[in-house]
Amino acid sequence: MHPKTIEDVFNSPTCSIAKFKAEAGETKARALMVYILADTIQALNVGKTMNDVQIARTSDLILDEFFYLKPEDFKLCFDRALMGKYGVAFDRLDTQIVFSWLYKYCTDRADKADDSSYQDHIRIKESKNIEVQPLRNIYTKAK
Repeated sequence: MHPKTIEDVFNSPTCSIAKFKAEAGETKARALMVYILADTIQALNVGKTMNDVQIARTSDLILDEFFYLKPEDFKLCFDRALMGKYGVAFDRLDTQIVFSWLYKYCTDRADKADDSSYQDHIRIKESKNIEVQPLRNIYTKAK
């Protein structure tokens, strides 16, 4: 599991964490999330880090809040966080920081999904020889 882009996540054959939880059980879903989160925490060098209880609690919250994401989403989000894409961890790592990473990642993911959907729309219209107007023209005319 080494996604490099959001497109890699979209194209991966794995299911959402909710479906994984339904099929494999809550214990395995929790174990997977703890593993992914603990791997990220170990890669960071911060003075105030999360203990085992905090990792377990954060994993449960992640499963509840981000049930629609795939395991690759979490891996890509946390890899991006390690690279500093979602800010720098200044000597502290806790649930709020992890959630801020996930919210930023979900914004990136939604933007990519919107763009991909629009590009698919253009390709379909062009294949049928239908004129496609840029979105800004449509919005301008609506005002």
